[in-house]
Amino acid sequence: MTSITEPVETYDPISTVVGTLSFGAAEVSVFPNPASDLIAIQVKGLLRKDMPISSFDLKGQEVRRSLIPQGSTIWYVDVRTLYDGTCIVRLRDTMVATLVKVEVVR
Repeated sequence: MTSITEPVETYDPISTVVGTLSFGAAEVSVFPNPASDLIAIQVKGLLRKDMPISSFDLKGQEVRRSLIPQGSTIWYVDVRTLYDGTCIVRLRDTMVATLVKVEVVR
């Protein structure tokens, strides 16, 4: 295939990244923001151990908890069951916890 004759949408991961975080040797990106159905957590390299992830509402109540398994490079979090508005995603390893603000919209 040498050309595309129909309209296409180009995905630009740089403009949709919420944040790039460092966990030891791993670099983690969270995108897109705002999100309507899923957010992706992408790890540059492999996770050497499981990484807990939690989502909180603005009152500080945990609304979702998950675990990104060791050896993963990307993990998806379903935000369709969360209310519209701001949620906080917490990623942590044994030494570092990082909070990322994500806007949930429909």
